[in-house]
Amino acid sequence: MLPDEIAKLKDRLSAHLKENDKALLKKVRSDRYYMAESDAIVRLLKLDRKVKLRFPLAFMDFETTGLSSMAKPIQLGVVVVDRDLTKKEFLKFIIKSIGLLDVLRPEFRQAQTIHKLEIKTIMRGLRPIDVTRHLDLLPGKYPGLLVAGQNAGFDFRQLKKLYDLAVQPCLFDYHLVDLTGLAAVHLGVKSLGEIAKALDLDTSRYTKHDALSDAHLTADCFIELMRRL
Repeated sequence: MLPDEIAKLKDRLSAHLKENDKALLKKVRSDRYYMAESDAIVRLLKLDRKVKLRFPLAFMDFETTGLSSMAKPIQLGVVVVDRDLTKKEFLKFIIKSIGLLDVLRPEFRQAQTIHKLEIKTIMRGLRPIDVTRHLDLLPGKYPGLLVAGQNAGFDFRQLKKLYDLAVQPCLFDYHLVDLTGLAAVHLGVKSLGEIAKALDLDTSRYTKHDALSDAHLTADCFIELMRRL
């Protein structure tokens, strides 16, 4: 529960206890007494416990050359959320993964209207192997690290493709944490914008279709959802 929700619950419990005493004992005690009783009830039910994850999470968001099986990752944002739901580390990469055939495909132009990345910007990016070398440090720094995302399956496929382009084995666990599924179950919505709205997050603080900004929004939505469960 959120702190303000717990505070409101304590107020209601205090009022209820006071009314019971008034009806049964024909007297009431000090407000401090009823608040202490309310605190004890909240602790007994463990409603004030802080949420902790069993494993840290790496929220990843990829911008790609399209959505087909031939699409390649060209931008990656990573936000690491530790077990105590704090954001620990942020990474952003432009990935030099495209060739002439990629640029000539119609889906590249379509994708470009969304992510706005120019060809010259992509060509100045890091080689896939340089990106994976940075990523390989994360599982060692955060034992048990799992990949998470808004559409975690898509992002994990792009992660695997990134490692294939680098001709390196992927060190990340295939078990994923998907915000879409969690939000569908708990909030009844699926898109990132709908999830943020349901959680009262101000989306004007984030840049749409920027990989790191989208990873931040996804992580913030997850953190807020976990606090409300």
